[in-house]
Amino acid sequence: MVFSVYIIFIINSCTSKKHYLIVISSDLLKVFTLSPSEVDVYWDPSDFIDVKYYTLFHREHSEDDDTVFQTIRPDATLSSYVIENLKPNTLYDFKYEAMANEGYRIITEASQIKTCKPG
Repeated sequence: MVFSVYIIFIINSCTSKKHYLIVISSDLLKVFTLSPSEVDVYWDPSDFIDVKYYTLFHREHSEDDDTVFQTIRPDATLSSYVIENLKPNTLYDFKYEAMANEGYRIITEASQIKTCKPG
């Protein structure tokens, strides 16, 4: 599998603590429509090492990047999560973040999927 990886090195100026933010292709995040108001989000835990927790982000798609993502923090032992109460026939953006014990974050680029029409 070939995918893009961006590594960003961050130093907190207040604490001098070093962090790595690794941005990877959205190909590692799979999103499937279950119903007009539900999607199932899958990821492969073997793609990430020593993870403390995961965070899923979703929002209605907008050309304006200022739209805030809603967050969900599923149990770290899971490899999928059903997101409910979405609007039917609506385009959504989804991202996924893994926070590792070593202080680095891995986040996917946004994936997009449109919920299906009712009926």
